[in-house]
Amino acid sequence: MPADSEKVALKQLERLKVMQPSSAEYTVTRTYLEWLVELPWSIVTEDKLDIPAARDILNADHYDLEKVKKRILEYLAVRKLKTDKKGPILCLVGPPGVGKTSLGKSIARALGASSCAFPWAAYATRPKFAATAHLRRLAPWAHHPGHEKGRVEQSRVHAR
Repeated sequence: MPADSEKVALKQLERLKVMQPSSAEYTVTRTYLEWLVELPWSIVTEDKLDIPAARDILNADHYDLEKVKKRILEYLAVRKLKTDKKGPILCLVGPPGVGKTSLGKSIARALGASSCAFPWAAYATRPKFAATAHLRRLAPWAHHPGHEKGRVEQSRVHAR
């Protein structure tokens, strides 16, 4: 577990020790701590940044889409040169059925990583106020025990 997350977890554990087990906040905090412990903090996949192999996988899995595949390969090439893993992320956007999920799976396969699909569109169609409230629950990095388990982080757990 990263140091900042561990610090938050220990703080919540200290709070849990002084709470009454019959309080609602006790259950929420305990569930939050259990969830933090369940996350696969130590499971790391080393990216295989083999650009020719990635090109072969993308070409085998996807007909046409040359601009998209070129951009993905450029992104992987930059990741190969810039090893600190900080920088932009790929965000595949488009209408249903254009291949966003299959492209993501192909990229994961090329990198030797696990993958899972996350339906962002389901959250984008909500009214603005509801989406804002829901996005707060999607953000487990907010480190607040009252937040629902983050959907992105739930996907991480299931992808292992």
